[in-house]
Amino acid sequence: MLALLKTLFALLYLIDAICSRPSAPTSPRQKLSEITHLIQQLNARPQIPCNDTRVAQVVFTDRKLSEQELLCQASTALSKVTKCKMDYKPLLVNLQSLHSK
Repeated sequence: MLALLKTLFALLYLIDAICSRPSAPTSPRQKLSEITHLIQQLNARPQIPCNDTRVAQVVFTDRKLSEQELLCQASTALSKVTKCKMDYKPLLVNLQSLHSK
């Protein structure tokens, strides 16, 4: 039960953080940085059943790659999230919109 509550709070925090961002245009690099930061915050918490964002710990944080390649890798990694997919949908949509630019 405690793990489920932690999961719900973590997902609500992520959704709130994504939804509360200003709609002003920001650079893809800044958005990628924010997304990476949110994922790192989730990964720093104890592993819980719905938190399978650890698949996102891939080379998309490699700053030697181009911005477009980083976005592509991040989008690909997060599209592999299977548990609680609806909770991660805003993050996926955000990444995919950046990747399509």
